Amino acid sequence: MVVSDILFIESNRNYITVVTKTQKLSYIESLKNWKEKLPTTDFIQIHKSFIINKNDVDKIAGNEIYVSGNRLPIGRTYKQELLSKLKIG
Repeated sequence: MVVSDILFIESNRNYITVVTKTQKLSYIESLKNWKEKLPTTDFIQIHKSFIINKNDVDKIAGNEIYVSGNRLPIGRTYKQELLSKLKIG
C-alpha cells in the first residue's frame, strides 16, 4: 500500500479501516499509532475516529468534509486545526 493512495482512516474501537483509492483494509490497531506514522504534511485528524488525506478533500460543508466522494464528520475540537492546515479561514 502506498501512503499517497490512502483517502482516510476510520477507527472503530480496536479496529481501524484504511480506505484507499482501490480498497478497504482492516487492522487491529489504534488510530493514534497510525497518526504517529503518517506524514503530518498530508494527513489531518478531523474527528476522534477519522484521519484524512488532505490532498483528496473535495469540499467542506458545515461540520462535514467530503473526501473523494465520502462524507465524513468533522469534530468540533478538530475543526480549527483542519481549516488552518487546509489554509481556509
